[in-house]
Amino acid sequence: MRHQSIILYFVFSAVGALVSLFFILLISINTIQQTSLESAKNIAQGAMESISLRTANLTNDNSWWDEAIREALINRNDAWLSEYFGLKGMASLGVSGVIIIDASDTMVFHHIEDRPLEKDERAYIQYQIQPLLNQAKSTPLNISTAESFFLVWRDKLFSGAISAFTPVQPDTLNYTNENRGILVFLSEINARSLQQISTSFSLQNLRFIPKNKSPINTENAATRLKLYSPIGDEVGHLTWHPPSTASQLSGLLIISLTTTALLIALVYMLYRIFNKKIGKMHYELADALIKQKHLRTNLTLQSKLAGNESPDNVIEHLADVLESAIPQSRCVTYLLDNVTHRITKIAAPSLDEGFIQSLKTIRTDQDDDSLTLFNGTSWTIPSLYSDPHRKYLNQFDVSFLKSAWSESMVSEKGERFGGVIIYREVEGQPEEHYRNLVKSNIAIAASNMAFCLNNQRMEQLAYYDPVTNLVNRHLFRILLERAIQHRKRHSFSIAILHIDIDHFKHLNNTLGHDIADQILVQLADRIAGCVRQSDIVARISGDEFAILIQVERINIGLDKVAEKVLNTLRVPIEIRGKTIRVSASIGIAVDEKAQLTANELLHRSDEALRTAKESGRDQYCYYDAQLEEASQSKRLIEKELVNAISNSEFRLVYQPKIDMIKGTVNGLEALIRWRSTKLGDISPDVFIPIAEQNGQITSISDFVMEEACTKLAELQSHGFKHINMAVNLSARQFKDRELVDKLRSVIKRHRLKPSHLELELTETMIMEDKERARTTLRKLQEAGLKLAIDDFGTGYSSLSYLQYFRVDKLKVDRSFVMNIPDNSNDMELTAAIIALAHKLNLQVVAEGVETEAQSGFLNDNNCDEAQGYFFCKPIESDDLIDVLLKMEKQYPLENKISN
Repeated sequence: MRHQSIILYFVFSAVGALVSLFFILLISINTIQQTSLESAKNIAQGAMESISLRTANLTNDNSWWDEAIREALINRNDAWLSEYFGLKGMASLGVSGVIIIDASDTMVFHHIEDRPLEKDERAYIQYQIQPLLNQAKSTPLNISTAESFFLVWRDKLFSGAISAFTPVQPDTLNYTNENRGILVFLSEINARSLQQISTSFSLQNLRFIPKNKSPINTENAATRLKLYSPIGDEVGHLTWHPPSTASQLSGLLIISLTTTALLIALVYMLYRIFNKKIGKMHYELADALIKQKHLRTNLTLQSKLAGNESPDNVIEHLADVLESAIPQSRCVTYLLDNVTHRITKIAAPSLDEGFIQSLKTIRTDQDDDSLTLFNGTSWTIPSLYSDPHRKYLNQFDVSFLKSAWSESMVSEKGERFGGVIIYREVEGQPEEHYRNLVKSNIAIAASNMAFCLNNQRMEQLAYYDPVTNLVNRHLFRILLERAIQHRKRHSFSIAILHIDIDHFKHLNNTLGHDIADQILVQLADRIAGCVRQSDIVARISGDEFAILIQVERINIGLDKVAEKVLNTLRVPIEIRGKTIRVSASIGIAVDEKAQLTANELLHRSDEALRTAKESGRDQYCYYDAQLEEASQSKRLIEKELVNAISNSEFRLVYQPKIDMIKGTVNGLEALIRWRSTKLGDISPDVFIPIAEQNGQITSISDFVMEEACTKLAELQSHGFKHINMAVNLSARQFKDRELVDKLRSVIKRHRLKPSHLELELTETMIMEDKERARTTLRKLQEAGLKLAIDDFGTGYSSLSYLQYFRVDKLKVDRSFVMNIPDNSNDMELTAAIIALAHKLNLQVVAEGVETEAQSGFLNDNNCDEAQGYFFCKPIESDDLIDVLLKMEKQYPLENKISN
């Protein structure tokens, strides 16, 4: 009777709960149906506003307005309009039409769907958007704004936006007040874009219906969204089918909840009836059996470990004991190096050897779902069929394994140094008593291994690299010393290959230390695979490796070894879905005569490596005493450059430029000279490239510009009011985003006219990044500065790029002039350069003129300017005014103001 009353109690309770839930569902479904229609309308309206906002943002992007005002409204450049507003070029922005309207409401450019508008079409569109045109005209030009609208044209719906031209530069306002215009973008909202909205927001059959195609119906008003033109006319409406998921959901919920409630009540009652009767008896019996089994397995393991076992034997005994104690199991025990995150030892008595070897290749710190059994304290996989870890099993004949779980080996200090994985032939969670059995046996094994592992780890840290597991620098030095002693007794030769990974610091900074360490591990494995087992491979610093080779005839195979290493390292590396390419530089030092010490051999390999890196990287070089001397000289120059400016060791000299047509002196070129207090006079050809490499060229360039402008101001104060000064720009200066502002500042400080300062650039500088160079050149010319291409003919040797870049002068390189009149080819090339440059309205300057014949040839070919020793050598700053006054008799200073 008691059991019957309990059953009736749960039955009545379940029925009452279900009836209450049913009424609540009815009320909720009605509310959902009412709100879903309004929600769908808000979604459609928001999607259309998003489309309008995108077109408005595109119109509001004023990155090209300065040039658009000048080319579209002032110059009326049709070619420019076709290039920048042609619909083929704008299609990638989702634009279907472009209209440009000038201040008098005239359409100067109009294309819709890749064709110009007809006269009546232009009138219709202009009438529709006239209110927004008036509003755009009244907006101040220094305020970025755009007004969006909808328009129906030929029964097609367009989203558009209107914006007045808004200049980027404030000074552009000075000439746009009289030439302001309007830009209109149109984007067609077609069936494809409506389908994308339907898919994204779960709307059904979303489409646009023009006003004249379907009368407005008041039924199902929530499924319609009206759209209006700028003049307030209704252009049509959007329509869609309302959601109908609420009714389906209600039935499913009622059936599911009813069934679930009845099953829960039934199972609960059965559980209560039988659990009390047999639960206690079963628990006591199972607990006794488990304790007996635990005790037996513990005693078995302890007996096997009674001697002083090594860690390898410990994990083998542990695997055997656990497999015999747990039915239908395959056990894997392993030791882990927490520094390298690699598995060092594995014991798996009943698993395939190939599978074991595959596990040795993994790193437990990798972010990989398939490694959960290795990188956690405890983990369970009830079904291997649906787990990523299965990929390690599929390539081997282990299909009989159905589930797995893992436990970690932890030291007394809480440090994890290994683990156990139990694979089973049945699915499901492991029984708790088996978990306890594994944990107790792990504790016994861990206490036995702790002392031995600590000793091994100390030795590993002392002599091996923790990331790559290669010999470290300390042990490499010890082995090198031993090899030298062995060489003295047995007449062997020794070689060191010093390997440096090119630009590895950049990989470290961009990819992070974890990925960089993974790359180093792969590179270390590749290098080790290129040499014999008797050769020693070491990691001696962050991105540097070394190979120690001992053979009887050392010079025979070193080239092959170096080439093999370079080719192996060039193979792309795949890590976490990324393809990474690296290269290396190798320095080789050989001690064939058995005379060098360890320090000398290491020094020579380091010098050879430096040579390989300075020669362009991705190559190998042998030690060469002469190259070392040159390298030391370079390093000495680098050291002295640091304090050259503060010690006032730099000075400028000035070489006059002669107008070949008028026979007058019309300018100067500033040239830097360096007289080091320790090294004496050093040519610019020597120290300028070094300064470019180490970054000191920036301070040197600033010094040159300041000194040249100071001298130019001094000359003008002595009456040379219009003489020009040419200054060479460095590559780093040209890339400086603040270059124009800096030049304006120094010009203003010295009260100079920008047109009196001429900047000389090389072809290589402007061709490195053409678009950025073009922008920089335009800004320099807008600032009033003159531009010249220096050393023309030695770089790209092409005049075609001069149509792309706007400059004022070309300077023909001295290598062409020096062979006149002996070399007819140089004469023809020089004459051709002068003629073609004049066709492009460019002046030509010839440098390096040293003979009268050269001067006559340049004069005969209408060269504009020339400079060289034939006219005058570079002049010291203190002597410049006196020399210029003396040259006036032979080459009158054209712009000198007479006293």
